[in-house]
Amino acid sequence: MKFVYIILFFSISFSQECTFAGDSNIDDIVNIIDIIDSINCILDNEYYECSDTNRDQIVDIVDIVLIIDIILSNILIEQFEEENLGYSYLCYPNVDSQFPIVLYNHGGLGNSVGGDLFNTCKSLAEIGYLTKAEKRQETITLDGHLEEVVFALNNLKNHEKADSSRIGIVGFSRGGLLSLQVGIIDDDVTALALLAPATGNGLINELYDSFNLINSSVLIQISENDASPDNLVNISYDIYNLMLQYS
Repeated sequence: MKFVYIILFFSISFSQECTFAGDSNIDDIVNIIDIIDSINCILDNEYYECSDTNRDQIVDIVDIVLIIDIILSNILIEQFEEENLGYSYLCYPNVDSQFPIVLYNHGGLGNSVGGDLFNTCKSLAEIGYLTKAEKRQETITLDGHLEEVVFALNNLKNHEKADSSRIGIVGFSRGGLLSLQVGIIDDDVTALALLAPATGNGLINELYDSFNLINSSVLIQISENDASPDNLVNISYDIYNLMLQYS
């Protein structure tokens, strides 16, 4: 009698609650052991959620490189899964100190996200900032978005590693419009970076008379060949010229 053995190879998926990106073994430290664990994860055809640093549902060499980069940069990246929305990130140097803070507000509307939350947060932490990249509600309208941004900024101000005397906000597209609104209503903001700020269907025009309330330095950036239908190049120059009147 012959016995036929069938061996089934399958991918094993482990669901993990991990605070820090790249912390494969969930010990709240990102180090060489996490690199080894992630390599073993790939070799064993397994899926460790905490090894999936870039959140693309695959653990591969890109994740290994990111973990190495996090270790060499000596930063930590906390990740927060927003219900049905994806991830927000909090990033900071891995040293016992306080740091100037930056809130990054992404662009896009609905489920379209303009800007890379993970790598923007990571890059700012690498140069010494306590940074939050917040994923907002996936709505087409702006209803509730300003409140989300204000809430995120207030939480960041109160973080134990925050130097709340130095507060920056960076916003792209819709996030730029929201950042501008926060700069008007929050005297604590010391620096604003507006990257191709959106018009919000004309909402930005309603803010012009309030530019005198802005207490921060302002940087405006936009591509000279921006082809958006709202003519954002001219809008950006309008913002710039009006702000000069109040400087």
